[in-house]
Amino acid sequence: MGQLRSPDVVDRGLCAADLVPPCIKVRARIVNPPYDGTAPAERTRTTRGAVVVVDGFEATVEDLEVLETAIQTFRRSISLPVVLRLENVSHARWVSLVCRAREVGFNSVVLGGAPLRESLRDALTVPSDLPRDWLRWLQVRRLASPDIAECLFQVVSLTPKLDELGEAFPRLEVSPRTLAYRLRGQGLPKLERWFHASRIVYADVDSQRSGTADLHMVATQLVYSDLMSYSNVYYRLFGITPSRAWPLLGLEWRLHEWWRRSARSSHGDDRLGG
Repeated sequence: MGQLRSPDVVDRGLCAADLVPPCIKVRARIVNPPYDGTAPAERTRTTRGAVVVVDGFEATVEDLEVLETAIQTFRRSISLPVVLRLENVSHARWVSLVCRAREVGFNSVVLGGAPLRESLRDALTVPSDLPRDWLRWLQVRRLASPDIAECLFQVVSLTPKLDELGEAFPRLEVSPRTLAYRLRGQGLPKLERWFHASRIVYADVDSQRSGTADLHMVATQLVYSDLMSYSNVYYRLFGITPSRAWPLLGLEWRLHEWWRRSARSSHGDDRLGG
Protein backbone atom coordinates (compact mmCIF):
# COMPACT_ATOMS: atom_id res chain seq x y z
CA MET A 1 0.00 0.00 0.00
CA GLY A 2 1.15 3.54 -0.60
CA GLN A 3 3.13 5.36 2.03
CA LEU A 4 1.53 8.69 2.95
CA ARG A 5 3.01 11.41 5.06
CA SER A 6 1.02 12.51 8.07
CA PRO A 7 -0.13 16.15 7.86
CA ASP A 8 0.33 16.70 11.58
CA VAL A 9 3.92 15.42 11.49
CA VAL A 10 5.76 16.36 8.30
CA ASP A 11 4.28 19.76 7.57
CA ARG A 12 6.47 21.68 9.96
CA GLY A 13 7.45 24.64 7.80
CA LEU A 14 5.13 23.63 4.95
CA CYS A 15 5.12 26.55 2.53
CA ALA A 16 1.72 27.05 0.95
CA ALA A 17 3.29 29.52 -1.46
CA ASP A 18 5.08 26.57 -3.10
CA LEU A 19 1.71 25.53 -4.46
CA VAL A 20 1.44 28.64 -6.60
CA PRO A 21 3.72 29.31 -9.59
CA PRO A 22 5.04 32.91 -9.53
CA CYS A 23 3.53 33.67 -12.93
CA ILE A 24 -0.08 33.85 -11.71
CA LYS A 25 -1.90 36.33 -9.48
CA VAL A 26 -3.03 34.21 -6.56
CA ARG A 27 -1.79 33.67 -3.03
CA ALA A 28 -1.96 30.45 -1.02
CA ARG A 29 -1.98 30.17 2.76
CA ILE A 30 -2.52 27.53 5.41
CA VAL A 31 -5.55 28.07 7.65
CA ASN A 32 -5.58 25.93 10.80
CA PRO A 33 -8.55 25.37 13.10
CA PRO A 34 -10.48 27.30 14.37
CA TYR A 35 -10.35 28.92 10.89
CA ASP A 36 -10.73 32.46 12.19
CA GLY A 37 -7.99 33.82 9.95
CA THR A 38 -6.39 35.74 12.80
CA ALA A 39 -2.92 34.44 12.01
CA PRO A 40 -2.73 33.53 8.32
CA ALA A 41 0.68 32.28 7.34
CA GLU A 42 2.23 31.04 4.13
CA ARG A 43 4.71 28.94 6.06
CA THR A 44 3.35 27.14 9.06
CA ARG A 45 3.10 23.82 10.82
CA THR A 46 -0.30 22.41 9.98
CA THR A 47 -2.58 20.51 12.31
CA ARG A 48 -5.37 18.05 11.67
CA GLY A 49 -8.16 19.91 9.94
CA ALA A 50 -5.90 22.45 8.25
CA VAL A 51 -7.11 23.87 4.92
CA VAL A 52 -5.11 25.40 2.07
CA VAL A 53 -6.91 28.58 1.01
CA VAL A 54 -5.94 30.04 -2.37
CA ASP A 55 -6.92 33.70 -2.58
CA GLY A 56 -7.62 34.13 -6.28
CA PHE A 57 -9.28 37.54 -6.33
CA GLU A 58 -7.70 38.33 -9.71
CA ALA A 59 -7.53 34.76 -10.98
CA THR A 60 -8.51 33.80 -14.50
CA VAL A 61 -9.53 30.43 -15.92
CA GLU A 62 -6.06 30.26 -17.46
CA ASP A 63 -4.48 30.75 -14.02
CA LEU A 64 -6.45 27.78 -12.69
CA GLU A 65 -5.23 25.62 -15.55
CA VAL A 66 -1.64 26.49 -14.63
CA LEU A 67 -2.40 25.42 -11.06
CA GLU A 68 -3.69 21.99 -12.03
CA THR A 69 -0.35 20.16 -12.05
CA ALA A 70 0.80 21.89 -8.85
CA ILE A 71 -2.36 20.87 -7.00
CA GLN A 72 -2.10 17.25 -8.09
CA THR A 73 1.56 17.09 -7.02
CA PHE A 74 0.71 18.72 -3.69
CA ARG A 75 -2.14 16.29 -3.04
CA ARG A 76 0.04 13.22 -3.61
CA SER A 77 2.01 13.91 -0.46
CA ILE A 78 -0.04 16.24 1.74
CA SER A 79 -3.54 15.26 2.88
CA LEU A 80 -5.18 18.68 3.02
CA PRO A 81 -8.21 20.13 1.22
CA VAL A 82 -7.57 23.02 -1.17
CA VAL A 83 -10.20 25.77 -1.44
CA LEU A 84 -10.30 28.68 -3.90
CA ARG A 85 -11.50 32.01 -2.48
CA LEU A 86 -12.93 34.63 -4.84
CA GLU A 87 -14.21 38.16 -4.32
CA ASN A 88 -16.06 40.79 -6.36
CA VAL A 89 -16.70 38.57 -9.37
CA SER A 90 -19.55 38.76 -11.85
CA HIS A 91 -22.00 35.89 -12.05
CA ALA A 92 -20.61 34.77 -15.41
CA ARG A 93 -17.01 34.83 -14.15
CA TRP A 94 -18.05 33.03 -10.95
CA VAL A 95 -19.67 30.22 -12.92
CA SER A 96 -16.71 29.76 -15.24
CA LEU A 97 -14.16 29.84 -12.41
CA VAL A 98 -16.14 27.45 -10.20
CA CYS A 99 -16.51 24.91 -13.01
CA ARG A 100 -12.82 25.01 -13.88
CA ALA A 101 -11.71 25.02 -10.24
CA ARG A 102 -13.50 21.73 -9.65
CA GLU A 103 -11.91 20.22 -12.74
CA VAL A 104 -8.34 21.14 -11.81
CA GLY A 105 -8.63 19.74 -8.27
CA PHE A 106 -9.99 22.34 -5.84
CA ASN A 107 -12.34 20.89 -3.24
CA SER A 108 -14.59 23.90 -3.40
CA VAL A 109 -14.88 27.63 -4.05
CA VAL A 110 -15.93 30.25 -1.49
CA LEU A 111 -16.67 33.95 -1.64
CA GLY A 112 -14.41 36.41 0.12
CA GLY A 113 -16.01 38.96 2.40
CA ALA A 114 -17.96 36.38 4.39
CA PRO A 115 -16.52 35.04 7.69
CA LEU A 116 -13.88 32.51 6.76
CA ARG A 117 -14.89 29.89 9.33
CA GLU A 118 -18.50 29.74 8.14
CA SER A 119 -17.47 29.84 4.48
CA LEU A 120 -15.11 26.89 4.88
CA ARG A 121 -17.65 24.93 6.91
CA ASP A 122 -20.32 25.38 4.26
CA ALA A 123 -17.88 24.50 1.47
CA LEU A 124 -16.36 21.40 3.07
CA THR A 125 -19.48 19.79 4.54
CA VAL A 126 -21.46 19.00 1.40
CA PRO A 127 -22.43 15.30 1.54
CA SER A 128 -22.78 14.99 -2.22
CA ASP A 129 -19.13 16.03 -2.62
CA LEU A 130 -17.79 13.15 -0.51
CA PRO A 131 -17.71 10.43 -3.22
CA ARG A 132 -15.88 12.73 -5.66
CA ASP A 133 -13.35 13.85 -3.06
CA TRP A 134 -12.84 10.26 -1.89
CA LEU A 135 -12.23 9.11 -5.48
CA ARG A 136 -9.78 11.95 -6.14
CA TRP A 137 -7.88 11.09 -2.96
CA LEU A 138 -7.45 7.54 -4.27
CA GLN A 139 -6.57 8.60 -7.79
CA VAL A 140 -3.90 11.18 -7.05
CA ARG A 141 -2.07 8.69 -4.82
CA ARG A 142 -2.53 5.85 -7.31
CA LEU A 143 -3.63 3.56 -4.51
CA ALA A 144 -6.06 1.53 -6.61
CA SER A 145 -6.50 0.54 -10.24
CA PRO A 146 -9.03 2.70 -12.13
CA ASP A 147 -11.74 0.01 -12.12
CA ILE A 148 -11.39 -0.67 -8.39
CA ALA A 149 -11.32 3.06 -7.62
CA GLU A 150 -14.54 3.45 -9.59
CA CYS A 151 -16.10 0.54 -7.69
CA LEU A 152 -15.16 2.12 -4.36
CA PHE A 153 -16.56 5.42 -5.60
CA GLN A 154 -19.88 3.67 -6.23
CA VAL A 155 -19.88 2.16 -2.75
CA VAL A 156 -19.24 5.54 -1.12
CA SER A 157 -21.93 7.13 -3.31
CA LEU A 158 -24.46 4.48 -2.32
CA THR A 159 -23.64 4.46 1.40
CA PRO A 160 -26.33 6.96 2.54
CA LYS A 161 -28.98 4.84 0.80
CA LEU A 162 -27.91 1.49 2.26
CA ASP A 163 -28.75 -0.21 5.52
CA GLU A 164 -26.08 -2.84 4.95
CA LEU A 165 -23.24 -3.40 2.51
CA GLY A 166 -24.83 -6.42 0.82
CA GLU A 167 -27.44 -4.15 -0.77
CA ALA A 168 -24.72 -2.54 -2.90
CA PHE A 169 -23.65 -5.59 -4.89
CA PRO A 170 -26.57 -5.75 -7.36
CA ARG A 171 -25.58 -2.24 -8.47
CA LEU A 172 -21.82 -2.90 -8.57
CA GLU A 173 -22.07 -5.64 -11.23
CA VAL A 174 -19.36 -7.65 -9.46
CA SER A 175 -19.63 -10.54 -7.03
CA PRO A 176 -18.52 -10.10 -3.40
CA ARG A 177 -15.94 -12.85 -3.84
CA THR A 178 -14.41 -11.30 -6.97
CA LEU A 179 -14.23 -7.85 -5.43
CA ALA A 180 -12.67 -9.20 -2.23
CA TYR A 181 -10.05 -10.98 -4.32
CA ARG A 182 -9.27 -7.81 -6.30
CA LEU A 183 -9.00 -5.67 -3.18
CA ARG A 184 -6.69 -8.17 -1.52
CA GLY A 185 -4.57 -8.38 -4.66
CA GLN A 186 -4.03 -4.62 -4.62
CA GLY A 187 -3.30 -4.50 -0.89
CA LEU A 188 -6.46 -2.55 -0.16
CA PRO A 189 -8.64 -2.77 2.95
CA LYS A 190 -11.69 -5.01 2.88
CA LEU A 191 -14.82 -3.49 1.39
CA GLU A 192 -16.55 -3.63 4.78
CA ARG A 193 -13.97 -1.17 6.07
CA TRP A 194 -14.63 1.28 3.24
CA PHE A 195 -18.35 1.07 3.84
CA HIS A 196 -18.04 1.45 7.60
CA ALA A 197 -15.64 4.40 7.37
CA SER A 198 -17.81 6.17 4.80
CA ARG A 199 -20.91 5.81 7.01
CA ILE A 200 -19.11 7.55 9.85
CA VAL A 201 -17.68 10.28 7.59
CA TYR A 202 -21.14 11.04 6.20
CA ALA A 203 -22.44 11.30 9.77
CA ASP A 204 -19.54 13.63 10.63
CA VAL A 205 -20.29 15.90 7.69
CA ASP A 206 -24.03 16.04 8.41
CA SER A 207 -23.35 16.92 12.04
CA GLN A 208 -20.78 19.59 11.15
CA ARG A 209 -23.08 21.15 8.58
CA SER A 210 -25.91 21.38 11.09
CA GLY A 211 -23.62 23.23 13.50
CA THR A 212 -24.74 21.00 16.37
CA ALA A 213 -22.31 18.55 17.93
CA ASP A 214 -24.96 16.12 19.16
CA LEU A 215 -22.75 13.04 19.23
CA HIS A 216 -25.32 11.01 21.17
CA MET A 217 -27.70 11.44 18.25
CA VAL A 218 -24.97 10.49 15.75
CA ALA A 219 -24.18 7.33 17.72
CA THR A 220 -27.88 6.42 17.76
CA GLN A 221 -28.26 7.02 14.02
CA LEU A 222 -25.30 4.73 13.36
CA VAL A 223 -26.91 2.08 15.59
CA TYR A 224 -24.32 2.06 18.36
CA SER A 225 -25.54 1.04 21.78
CA ASP A 226 -24.11 4.15 23.43
CA LEU A 227 -21.73 7.04 22.88
CA MET A 228 -18.80 5.21 24.46
CA SER A 229 -19.06 2.36 21.94
CA TYR A 230 -19.20 4.84 19.08
CA SER A 231 -16.24 6.82 20.46
CA ASN A 232 -14.13 3.68 20.81
CA VAL A 233 -14.76 2.64 17.20
CA TYR A 234 -14.17 6.20 15.97
CA TYR A 235 -10.85 6.34 17.77
CA ARG A 236 -9.72 3.04 16.27
CA LEU A 237 -10.64 4.31 12.81
CA PHE A 238 -9.24 7.85 12.92
CA GLY A 239 -6.93 8.07 15.94
CA ILE A 240 -9.00 10.77 17.60
CA THR A 241 -12.25 10.93 19.55
CA PRO A 242 -15.40 12.19 17.77
CA SER A 243 -15.70 15.13 20.17
CA ARG A 244 -12.20 16.33 19.23
CA ALA A 245 -12.75 15.59 15.54
CA TRP A 246 -16.07 17.41 15.26
CA PRO A 247 -14.62 20.96 14.85
CA LEU A 248 -12.05 19.79 12.29
CA LEU A 249 -13.00 20.24 8.65
CA GLY A 250 -11.93 18.18 5.69
CA LEU A 251 -12.21 14.64 4.42
CA GLU A 252 -8.53 14.23 3.62
CA TRP A 253 -7.07 14.00 7.12
CA ARG A 254 -9.76 11.49 8.08
CA LEU A 255 -8.94 9.34 5.07
CA HIS A 256 -5.24 9.60 5.77
CA GLU A 257 -5.57 8.49 9.39
CA TRP A 258 -8.01 5.73 8.48
CA TRP A 259 -5.70 4.52 5.71
CA ARG A 260 -2.69 4.35 8.01
CA ARG A 261 -4.58 2.27 10.53
CA SER A 262 -6.07 0.01 7.89
CA ALA A 263 -2.63 -0.49 6.36
CA ARG A 264 -1.26 -1.74 9.66
CA SER A 265 -3.87 -4.47 9.92
CA SER A 266 -4.91 -5.04 6.32
CA HIS A 267 -7.05 -8.17 6.12
CA GLY A 268 -6.15 -8.97 9.68
CA ASP A 269 -7.68 -7.30 12.71
CA ASP A 270 -11.26 -6.44 11.76
CA ARG A 271 -11.72 -4.07 14.69
CA LEU A 272 -10.91 -1.26 12.28
CA GLY A 273 -13.86 -2.20 10.16
CA GLY A 274 -16.35 -1.90 12.99
